[in-house]
Amino acid sequence: MGEMKPNLYKAALAEARTVVDQQRTALAGDNGIGASIKTKIATHGGWVCDQADDWITEFTGKCTPVMNDFDNAWSEVDSAWHGQPSDVRESDWRATYGGY
Repeated sequence: MGEMKPNLYKAALAEARTVVDQQRTALAGDNGIGASIKTKIATHGGWVCDQADDWITEFTGKCTPVMNDFDNAWSEVDSAWHGQPSDVRESDWRATYGGY
């Protein structure tokens, strides 16, 4: 029947989940979408003028679809990861998967 081996495709999916999560967190920050950028512009003297607030509002609006894309990517990769067994037979293509 063949020896069981770790599912390397599942491992690659786990790495992809980590990357999606890290990038989403980088954009979202602890205080919402683009917070690190907006904070520097609005409160640290990066842009002192009446239009800064309008720009921040527009920036947030443009980032929102990207956040939705990150959420969708996370869901798809997470679903694929959960659908994979941890181990596969050594003859299975997932036992020798070389990455994405």
